[in-house]
Amino acid sequence: MAKTSSKGKLDPDLWRLLLDAALEFAELAPWRWLWDAPAFGVQDPVSGEVFFCSVLGRNGEVFGLLAFPGAEGFWTYMQMGRAEPLSSIEFEARIACGRYLSFDLGSRDEVSPEERALYRDLGFSFRGKQAWPVFRSAEPGYFPTRLNEQQVRLFTTLLRQATFLAQETREQPAAQDRWMMEREDPGSGAATYRVMTLIPPGRARVPSAGSQHGPKGVSSQDPRGEDDGRWTRGWAQVSPRAPLPLHFPVDQARAQKLRKYLRQAATAWEMDLWPLPIQLGERGTPPRHAFAALCVDRDNGLALNAEVSAATEVFNMTDFLFTTVERTRAIPGRIMVHRRDVAAALAPAAEALGTKAVATRSLRVLSKFYESLEDRLGGP
Repeated sequence: MAKTSSKGKLDPDLWRLLLDAALEFAELAPWRWLWDAPAFGVQDPVSGEVFFCSVLGRNGEVFGLLAFPGAEGFWTYMQMGRAEPLSSIEFEARIACGRYLSFDLGSRDEVSPEERALYRDLGFSFRGKQAWPVFRSAEPGYFPTRLNEQQVRLFTTLLRQATFLAQETREQPAAQDRWMMEREDPGSGAATYRVMTLIPPGRARVPSAGSQHGPKGVSSQDPRGEDDGRWTRGWAQVSPRAPLPLHFPVDQARAQKLRKYLRQAATAWEMDLWPLPIQLGERGTPPRHAFAALCVDRDNGLALNAEVSAATEVFNMTDFLFTTVERTRAIPGRIMVHRRDVAAALAPAAEALGTKAVATRSLRVLSKFYESLEDRLGGP
């Protein structure tokens, strides 16, 4: 279970509204007819930012609602629902760098003591493994934390709008298929998406990054809106953007020097940047995800280099590679990498050394080393 921040006093009035909205959503159980994809958008009445929402529960495992803000949040959403499956390591690495708000029905130990006390004081009682409302906020590189006051207000609105839309589509669940459309940007060639978005009263456009307001469609009365206003529909246009993109600059002079004075060996190295089951950070600060840069010799199984950093820090795998080459005084014939995004980002550095980085499904030596490291650190 991820630890959560306990800073700040909980406002009982705001949390009562949030719990009421969450329980109404849960009682409706829209996962009985809605899938987690495609998503729909809800525009924040205060900031104007669009949150892309996904209903959880159709697979019968986790029940709730995820909300992803803006282009970076949409990137996280797309990683979770990739048509091409991610390995468990790739999934954990990308979610650790994600941005989202979440509500799900969990167990008692997933709720902080402060939240449990508040639930009790408000007259709510929950029993069972999937009965307790759990609300969390995740920022790139950080472990999920408790919602702040602004997020409590926002998530109340998101849940109300999700409930309204779910009720409306109950008799026509196939309408969900028209919520999101993909197309290619003619300028960059990158994929962009048009997502059906609920727009609050007083907003004429959807001002998210790269988005524009489309046809209003059918105006609909939202009985759950704080001002009982009329929400309309539009289209948010969004291009996914990674919150913590991988970019490893190459010191060409250093690479040329290594290539000039060191021989290329026939051996292969296994190298990657993998998440660790530990938290980094000083007491009283939000806990951060940890990543380990690891390198082993694929032929003899020897560990060549290892380094730990926080996900929020800019870690240069090129420097890690060059340092390993300097220590071993050899350039590998090839570098095997499991994470496809790391392999792609490392390719220019490998090329500068006269070798290549190759993405592979399995790293037989590094996987065993990583499992041993996890055991020592108390991982699952």
